[in-house]
Amino acid sequence: MQQLLSFFLEHWWLSGLFILLAGAYVMLESLQALPAVSNQELTHLVNTEDALLLDIRGTADFRKGHITGSRNLPYADLSEQMSTLHAYKDKPIIVICMRGQTAVAAGQLLRKAGFSRVHKLAHGIHGWTQDQLPLIG
Repeated sequence: MQQLLSFFLEHWWLSGLFILLAGAYVMLESLQALPAVSNQELTHLVNTEDALLLDIRGTADFRKGHITGSRNLPYADLSEQMSTLHAYKDKPIIVICMRGQTAVAAGQLLRKAGFSRVHKLAHGIHGWTQDQLPLIG
């Protein structure tokens, strides 16, 4: 511990630069993060603000079971077909994938295209079914 403190004191400019870069990284990551909504928040946004449920899983997975009212637009086709979502530019869009990871990348694409209220479903369809909520298919 003494050696570490000694290093920081002797190389204060390196230590300061490291702290600055680490802080910038954390801030950048937080700005790019996609806010997650719970299953209950999803239901509230659909009922009160007519949110779009955008299921980005493949068509076969979507047909096996999806949340009522969701629209399927596979992630692979999102860039090409984003113009079909223009009516939702200022409405909430909840991106749904299997576990919540792919939704982040899709959400970032949507944000870059000017969609202002993009969220992801926390834990995706997996979390939805773990809470024993219904799927239709």
